[in-house]
Amino acid sequence: MAGNVFLTPTVIAKMAIGGLYKDLVLPRLVNRSAEAEFTGGQGTVINVRMPATVTGGGARTYDQTLRDAATPIVLDRINETTIPVTIGPILYKGVPVTDEEFTFTLTDFTTQVLDPLTRVVGESAEAVLVSEVNNFPASATITPAADGSDLHAAILEARMELNKRNVPQAGRMLIVSPEIEMLLLQDDANRIVRYQDSGSTEALRNATIGRLYGNDVIVSNELTALSFVMMTRDAFTFVMRAPTVPAGCTFGQGVSYQGLALRFIRDYDPNFLQDRAIVSTFTGAETLDARQAIRVVAV
Repeated sequence: MAGNVFLTPTVIAKMAIGGLYKDLVLPRLVNRSAEAEFTGGQGTVINVRMPATVTGGGARTYDQTLRDAATPIVLDRINETTIPVTIGPILYKGVPVTDEEFTFTLTDFTTQVLDPLTRVVGESAEAVLVSEVNNFPASATITPAADGSDLHAAILEARMELNKRNVPQAGRMLIVSPEIEMLLLQDDANRIVRYQDSGSTEALRNATIGRLYGNDVIVSNELTALSFVMMTRDAFTFVMRAPTVPAGCTFGQGVSYQGLALRFIRDYDPNFLQDRAIVSTFTGAETLDARQAIRVVAV
């Protein structure tokens, strides 16, 4: 296998061009509370407890007629359910770094080796959640036209459906693909309240472009083209766990990429006179409560 391609420092300008690194949007928008349960001795599957339900429908009535007839009250039952969330397999990316590269070529190990590795693993971890969201069944009844002519009607219909499901309006989000974002921003009626006009730099950093019909509108490049998802944080769950640094490793520590927990280990392979740099993590994603999300794909 060919070696790494590091440029000789004497031919590199001092000013480097900024890389085209994508923002990891979706992991910030879903439930992450199950992560704390993935600890030693707990295994790779955690059962997340869902809100309890009571059998028998609504409240029952008890009147004088029933009392006179000595009819006992009816006792219903409480049902608790769980959603299994699985973490793993391990995601990793590793490269060798030779003695020659350390001695004559590398000028900044973090920038030239560690940062590219964490970026690849971080983006691959997000892809696990992206797959879960993009495979969420799309609505069979809400199908806006691809030209956006009835996009707002479709968004309002999705909103109505969540209302019927008694999904709280507080905290709802409208996650849109870049194509849907463009259609919303091109709207002649300008119905979206744009955050770029409010001076909120924090909103722009979080990919939030505005508010529409009570929803924060957030763009994700990873959604299926011409699709949107109206949801709350509890619709999906995403879990990550940086592997434990092995005792036999020469050097290891926890690192992060855009808030995602990773592990970096580095050791020396004397058989090839080179270091091995490896970044890894465990990750998993699951639909937590399908009632709290509606996915719509334009056709």
